[in-house]
Parts: sequence; structure tokens; C-alpha cells
Amino acid sequence: MSTYIELANASLNIAFLSLNRRRGAIRTGLNFAFEFYFDTLSSTLHTSVTSQKTLTLSNFEVKLYCTGNNNRELYLGTLVPRKPTISLQANIKNNIVFKLDLTFSELRQLEELKESADIQFLTIFTFLSDMETQARSKTMHKTQLGFKVSKSGWAEAFRSRQRYFHRPVFSF
Repeated sequence: MSTYIELANASLNIAFLSLNRRRGAIRTGLNFAFEFYFDTLSSTLHTSVTSQKTLTLSNFEVKLYCTGNNNRELYLGTLVPRKPTISLQANIKNNIVFKLDLTFSELRQLEELKESADIQFLTIFTFLSDMETQARSKTMHKTQLGFKVSKSGWAEAFRSRQRYFHRPVFSF
């Protein structure tokens, strides 16, 4: 799934890419990767001019919710981008990673949701955009993006970060 935001003579497409687990010494969490595509709607005759356009995104506030089969909604928290300000070149796809810190009890609640079904996520993106044109235009945007992570996708995200050691437990 993806969402489109209309800008002056351009659009911004945001799509979910992947999910993986992030481990830390104190807190654990999840990384959500999204694809941002800044598409200029100018004619193809002026590609050299449109390819130089830059869109700067800042002041992110991304709220994340999830639901399972039992329609129990859970607010997970705020996704934080790795960089506070993101510059997008026109007509180039960018992968942006947002992190979510979770306590172990929150992670356990997610695991319980996963047991019932695929997890349906809803992100509410709020951010400021600044497009470099003749007259600079700063605009606040708000959009929603829903996406589903299957049981197998969820298991793979957690398995890919675990380390297994092959050691004999007892030796005779």
C-alpha cells in the first residue's frame, strides 16, 4: 500500500517497505523502512530542471497503531526518523528508516496480537515540507498509511536478527 500527497506541481508517494527488529542493551525496538518518492509533474521536455528540484521534509510526527483479528487496537508510539531532516531529489526513490523503541512488555503485547492473525498497522504521518522553487513554499502535511505484516513476515523480521550459537551443552 502507498499514500500520495499532492504538492505544487509535484507529488510525494510514501510506501511501506520492510520491518525488522532492533536490539539494544537497554531498550529494544523495531525499524520500519518506507520508500519516499518525490515525483515532479513537470513536462518531460524540462527533465534537467525537474531533476534538480529538492524537497526537504522535517518536523516529523509519525504515530503508529496496530490491530489484530480481534480488532483490539494498540497505540505503539511515535516513529522517529534516523535523520531529523530529509532531502529528497526529484524522481529518485529514497528508503527512509524510522525507529520505534519498545519496552519488553509492549513487545510481548505485539507478539500476542500476532498470534491471532496478521498485524494491520496504521501510520499517521505529519511533517513539514519545503520545496525549493522560485517562491519557497513550506507546508504542513498530514496523511495516513495502512499496511499489513503477515505472520510469516513478522516471524522473519524477528528471526533475521537472532544469533544462534552451536555449542555442546554437555560433553562426556
